[in-house]
Amino acid sequence: SDRIGLGLQKIDSSIASYIIEYFCRNDEVVLSMHDSFIIKKSQEDKLREIMLQAYEAVVGSSFNCKIVKEY
Repeated sequence: SDRIGLGLQKIDSSIASYIIEYFCRNDEVVLSMHDSFIIKKSQEDKLREIMLQAYEAVVGSSFNCKIVKEY
């Protein structure tokens, strides 16, 4: 249904906002592209950490959270 899709979009945008706001507050450049993020290599581990934090904060658990590194 449309409500389910809108709910999933809200979750996705909340997670993305959490990540973007974190890096902006810390004067780091981060670019979002669909469900991915582009960041300096030196910030890669921090991005993974913040992605997990964002997922947990928005969803309430890290269960079924899969973070895949792609180039």
